[in-house]
This record gives sequence, C-alpha cells and structure tokens, in this order.
Amino acid sequence: IRAARDAINKDFSYGKGGGHMYEVAIHARPHEFLDWDAPLSQQPHVLNAIDRHIGDPSIVLDQLSLDPNKSTGSDFHDAIGGKRKAEAVAQKLASMGFAGIRYLDRDSRSTGEGTRNYVVFHPKHLEIKRRYADGGAVDPFLSNAVPIEGVNGASYTSQADLDNRIQQAALGQGYADGGQVPQMNVGDDPTVQRALDVAREYQDPPTKHIDDWTWKSLSDVQNRLGNFREIPSHVQAFGSYMDEIAKRAANEGLSARDLIKAYTITRASIQRRANDVDRVRAAGLDLPKSFTGKIRPEGAFGEWLHTRAGQDYLNSAERGEVNEDAIANAVKIMTPFGKHEKDIPDALRWAANNLPGKEQEISTLVANAMRGASEPAEWRAMAKDVRGVGPSKAGFLASLMGRGDQPTLDARQIIEHTGRPTSEAQAYLRRKGGEGATEAVERLSARQQAMDLQLPEELKPYYQHLAHHAVWDKAANEVTTHEDVMNAMRGAAHGGEIDEASILSHPVVHALRLAGLPKLGDLRRADGGGIDDPTVQKALRLTAKNRPMVALADLFQRQLRGRPPS
Repeated sequence: IRAARDAINKDFSYGKGGGHMYEVAIHARPHEFLDWDAPLSQQPHVLNAIDRHIGDPSIVLDQLSLDPNKSTGSDFHDAIGGKRKAEAVAQKLASMGFAGIRYLDRDSRSTGEGTRNYVVFHPKHLEIKRRYADGGAVDPFLSNAVPIEGVNGASYTSQADLDNRIQQAALGQGYADGGQVPQMNVGDDPTVQRALDVAREYQDPPTKHIDDWTWKSLSDVQNRLGNFREIPSHVQAFGSYMDEIAKRAANEGLSARDLIKAYTITRASIQRRANDVDRVRAAGLDLPKSFTGKIRPEGAFGEWLHTRAGQDYLNSAERGEVNEDAIANAVKIMTPFGKHEKDIPDALRWAANNLPGKEQEISTLVANAMRGASEPAEWRAMAKDVRGVGPSKAGFLASLMGRGDQPTLDARQIIEHTGRPTSEAQAYLRRKGGEGATEAVERLSARQQAMDLQLPEELKPYYQHLAHHAVWDKAANEVTTHEDVMNAMRGAAHGGEIDEASILSHPVVHALRLAGLPKLGDLRRADGGGIDDPTVQKALRLTAKNRPMVALADLFQRQLRGRPPS
C-alpha cells in the first residue's frame, strides 16, 4: 500500500481535490476478518486458521503467551510480529485466508459493540461502486470534472480520459479480466505504463486453481463479437421478466410451483442442444404450428409443463408427491434431446421431494439481490445442495427466479473466452471439488463487468446474466428470446383446474354431453381427490391444449359422420 501510494503521489496530480473518495462493496464475509477487539475464543475461524496453517492452536497460543479467553485479535496480531512488521503480518494473515481486519469504530469503542471499520488486505475483495471528487460524484468514464497531468509531460483532458486510457491498455493485455499483467509497449504514454507497473507489483500470486487455463485477451473477445456496447432489446425483455419475478419474490414471495418449474427447466437445459421441432413433435409434444426450425431443450420442457401431463406433475410435485405417470411422459417428450432416461426422472423426482418448503429462503435471496444486499456467493452456497446444478449453471437457475447477479458458464462462453474445446474445460472446472468452476464463473463475471455494456438503470441488478445472454447470442449470431421459458414460468401456474361451481356450464362439457358421451356423474372421486367423471375428463384433456374451438370442430364433424368423437 505504501509503495502504491508513494508512486501515485509522485507521478500523478489530481487537481486541488487531492484525490478521490470511493464507495466500495467488500466481497468477503465478516468471519473472514480478524476481529481486533473480540477474544480469540469467540473467533473459531481464527483458531481454525491457526490449526490449518501453523499448528495445534492450544500449543501455538501457549507459545505466544496468549490466553484464548482473554487475548484478542489485536493481541494475536502483535504476537506474530505486528508491532514491528505490520506489512509482513498482513501478508501472513492473508496467506492464512483472512481478507483483512475489522475493529470497533470511534462511536462503538466505549460500549464495546456496534459498528466497525474494515481494513482490507487486497483490492480483489473490493468492488468500486462510486467515486467522489471535489465533493461530488464522478462517473469514472464520462466525467470531465477533474483536470489531470500525467508524468513526463503527458497530459489528459480529464480524469475520465486517463481512467479510460489505463483501462483500455489493461484490458488489451488481459489484466482487468483476472489474468497476469505482462510488460507492454504503450509508446510515449508513461502515465499508463506507471499505472500498470503498480498494478503488476500488487497483482495476485499465481495460486488460483485455473491460472493455467488459457484465457483470451478480453479485447480479442470484444473484437470478435463486434465491439457491441449495448445489451440488445430482446435480452432486455428477459431482464424485464426477471425484474417482475424479483419484485414478486420481494412482495408475496415465490411459490413451490415457481421453484419446481425453474429447477426442472434448468436441469432440462444442461448438456443438451437445440433440436428440430418436427422431431420433438414426433416424440409427442404438441407444439403450435408457429414453431418452426429448432427448439431449445429448456423451451421444449417449458412447453411440456403446459400439457396435461406437465400440469399433473406440477400439481403433485408442489404437494411433495412424485407422479410417475407424468414423469414417464416427460421422458418420452425429451427423447430427441438425449440423456432422458435417467436425468429427467432424477430431476423431476428430486424437485418434488426437496423444493416444497424452500420458498421463503429462496424468495429472500432473490429479493435481497434485487436490492443489492446479497452477494453471488450466498446463492452459490445455497445451490451447493441443489442436485445437478453446479457453480457453472447456478446463474441460469437464479435468472429464472429473478436473480441476475451472476453469469452462466456454458460451452459457448468457454469457447468464446478461452479458444479451447469444452472437453478440456472439465479438468479445470472440477479442481478442488468444484472451486475451479466457481473461480471461472467469477472471472467471467469480471470480464463481463469490464465490457461495461449499456443497460437501463432499472435492469442493472440483472446485468451479469443479461450480459451473458447478450454475449451468448452475439457469439453465434442468434436471437434467443426465451419466450417459451418465460411463458412456462409465468403460466402453467394453476394446474388447469376448473372451478366446481362452473363445471356444469363448461362449453366443452356441454358439447360432449350433446354428442352422446357419458352423462355427468359424481364430480368427486370416492377418495375426495378430484373430478373423475369421464365427460369432464374428456373436456379437460381437450382444453388443456388451449384449442377448444379446434376440439369442438373435430368433435361435431366426427359426430355428423357417425364416427366416435376423437
């Protein structure tokens, strides 16, 4: 910190304001900080860190003459050399897994509790939310508020101009996307060179699980994509859907049915590709005639949720029951996409057995993210217990339920950002029990943030997923609206049930009775479960496809010909 400060003071002049104040988000949990004021016995994470990196805590503390019930984090810091070598101790604590130190602020010290200040060891734990200069907010890329001079006579019209030059130089060399900072030729631009020298001096050591996985320069990726600057309107439409769902989560809360649909749609999408609509129709899915070309697996599954079998499955699943007949139908429908015989039943059974009852937990995570009060790590921690959805796909599951603060790392993104086949990716993504996948998602997130794609303010909470969606489409020159998925999440909501009071006047029931089908009997089964009259069942099957007029025309045509109604 001292070296960086001295370099900045020597080489940069920021006008009479003397610098900037930053509003930042800290990407670390409280238990990742050494608590300066609390006894060590109340900080199990400190004792665990000592055990992992030094030795038996009881022996180590005894050697340091520390009593865990009386000695505080401050005492531990000083005992390992902090009074004389604060910088070396900070590096030691960072190597033990600490993000920094926290201590009671001025207003809290007298009472021993309250608000705290934080010292963060490394900027990787910080995200700049806003910068202030001369008493006001300064947009880091658009402002012309602060005149600036660089080193050796280099001059810039504004702080924004310098920021942009540094950012573009760094992006072009792969630094801002999480990669290493190489030496670079910036011509006669010593200010940019000095900034990169300081960044290089304090960059992450090569300890991450995916450092040796080749990442293309972000500028190369942007150039191949065509340097587009705005998230397209059809992707923004999906953002509006996410905003709608997030607000519902914050107000009345998501339902078990919402969770089940989002999860099963996500599982249907994994490791499957789009298929020809006629093949899907041949498998038994009655798609509208307007559907042509290809359909993605999650879209086909979303359409299945609207069918009678799909509705029967959802009705049972939200009660925590497994409907095997409906699952068998789903397997048949998803046959063209492959991996159907085991994966689809597993997903549908797991959803019914595990998701009802989690509505409040997930609604809170979604609502908090919309307000900026939840980090992606919280969602991924929850998703660890969700079968078949790892860190790479947790973002897609989140997006269906209105949370968009993390991207999906799929085959297309891997190829686009690394230039390597996806078959090579698995070895990296599985490192350290999946931590490689988490780091890859975080790096993709950093790269997308650096792309700074334009988006309306109200959709900013969903930027990461929408940026992924935009890049995904742009990479293949496609337009993916996800209308079928949105329709499934918004609809397929009530089981297609008809109110008992109106069942006798249902037009298709009336038509079927006129056609000579069995008369209405008892509206309830003997076990009280639901309507079981064959005429009513026939009516429901016909109207489940939302084609009552077609059904009636077919019915009467066959009746007039003297043939049994189809």
